[in-house]
Amino acid sequence: MRGSGSNFCDINEHRIYYSGTTNGKHEYGVGVIINKTIAKYVPNFIPISERTMLLQIQTTPANINVIQVYAPTCQNDEDEIKEFYYQIIEVLKELPKQDLTIIMGDWNAKIRKGRVGDIIGPHVHGERNERGDLLNLFAEEQDLIVTNTWFKLPDRRLYTWKAPRDKHGDITRHQINHILVNKRFGNSCKSMKTYPGADIQSDHNPLVGVFRVKLKNLKRKIVKQHNFRKLKEPLIKEQVRVCLNKEIN
Repeated sequence: MRGSGSNFCDINEHRIYYSGTTNGKHEYGVGVIINKTIAKYVPNFIPISERTMLLQIQTTPANINVIQVYAPTCQNDEDEIKEFYYQIIEVLKELPKQDLTIIMGDWNAKIRKGRVGDIIGPHVHGERNERGDLLNLFAEEQDLIVTNTWFKLPDRRLYTWKAPRDKHGDITRHQINHILVNKRFGNSCKSMKTYPGADIQSDHNPLVGVFRVKLKNLKRKIVKQHNFRKLKEPLIKEQVRVCLNKEIN
């Protein structure tokens, strides 16, 4: 989703929350679409950057935090990918541990085949890349599982991206979109698969997950606000590089 600025808008029976660039260019952006009936259970929408946003939903037995992401590609420099992960880590620090946290989007990360403890399952499509190793490390350190690697499905239900122009004998498919959740809620995920051929005018396939939760009875209360926008400040960006260099190296 490429857009400028951050806001939400209503289209028919849905509400779209989006966070885009602040320089007027329509280069990157992230967004979440929900049904209008769910919108009244959203106490917080926090646009963090053109690559990260947070949407909080009141449910039972725990609230849901949806972090939508769009990771830098291999063509971006290392500082950008480090800053991207640092932003997510800083958001996670502020979220209650008892909440269900879902981090989803285009990670541009190809995970290595083979089960990795209780983090990555055995059902992976394609070969690994360095971004995949970084996602693996991130999930391990943050106590998350990559849900779409735990369901046994045909390859056509695993890959999330295809090359826009396939050549004869050279068909490119990658599994680079992922949905992560905190481990304690791993069992709440009941289904996870892609839908190749969906009419969405994209080279990505929709990755659809089914989670079992219930909406809370509404009780209006003051929700603590966090100043995630500080992550854009130059001093914080420098701390990003120092902190992540220590963690990764």
